[in-house]
Amino acid sequence: MKKKLISAVAVLLVLTAGIFIYHRYAVSETPEQLILYGNVDTRQVTLGFRVSGRILEILVDEGDRIKTGEVIARLDSAPYRSELELARAKLAEAEAELTKRRNGNRPEEIARARAAVKGFTAALRNANAQHKRNEELVKTQAVADKEYDETLARRDQTAAELEFAQAQLQLLERGYRIEEIRAAEAQLAAAQAAVSARELDLKDCTLTAPEAGVVQTRIKEPGAIVAAGTGVITETLDTPVWIRAYVPEPLLGRIRPGMEVEIYIDSQPDRPAGTGRIGFISPVAEFTPKSVETATLRTDLVYRIRIVAENGAGNLLQGMPVTVKIVPAEQ
Repeated sequence: MKKKLISAVAVLLVLTAGIFIYHRYAVSETPEQLILYGNVDTRQVTLGFRVSGRILEILVDEGDRIKTGEVIARLDSAPYRSELELARAKLAEAEAELTKRRNGNRPEEIARARAAVKGFTAALRNANAQHKRNEELVKTQAVADKEYDETLARRDQTAAELEFAQAQLQLLERGYRIEEIRAAEAQLAAAQAAVSARELDLKDCTLTAPEAGVVQTRIKEPGAIVAAGTGVITETLDTPVWIRAYVPEPLLGRIRPGMEVEIYIDSQPDRPAGTGRIGFISPVAEFTPKSVETATLRTDLVYRIRIVAENGAGNLLQGMPVTVKIVPAEQ
């Protein structure tokens, strides 16, 4: 007898829960229209600077409505302007170096090298002549051995200097190697990338609103030192918003993604506060128990759906209960 009483109570609880879920999530349904209850889920974004620094000013306060692209805060940009100027100076240096290597050596440098070769050639010719005279004179002891050795050393030194001048002239006439030009090109590309990075850093000292919405929270104040990525402002986006509703399992076949819906709020039940489309139907049942075995209990399962709605009038607020009217697809 006691076991029967427990079984009867359990069945009663299951039936009560099923009735509650049905009336909570499916208010009414007709062949023409399906009506559901749901709640509004707005999207929020925490805004912050991509770079670190000291907050110079915050231009909005909590509750302010902001437009897409509106400036809402600024960092002290002086350090980033200095870095940008330094990067531009290095870029100018890299450009000049590449131009120099591509153009090769100046004609004046080549002419000077040729003149040096001519000078050392004449000096070598004179050193050779003097050494040859000393070779004859040293045999008759007309000159000392020391003087002979000096002219020999002078001849050899002049020959080495001439060889060095000829090599220098050859290098100047050939110009820079292709590897040197490519290295200069790489240095120029690196300098250009550095300038682009510093320009982006300077731009990121200004914080703008990515979309229209309302300032939910002002997290930081002017003068605060913030790291890159630290939240400064929390914004609630106006549109689109999401409607979270639930569909009982027997009615699941009457809806599909993309179907249009009308959204009503309690303050204006006679006309739609907005329109939207079904964007997502959960493949997972969310009513406890998660798995059932009988056909009767299976009818108490509900499935979450997400409706994407435009909120141009701004009437749909976070957590607001709404009524969703769906025109089902024709059978």
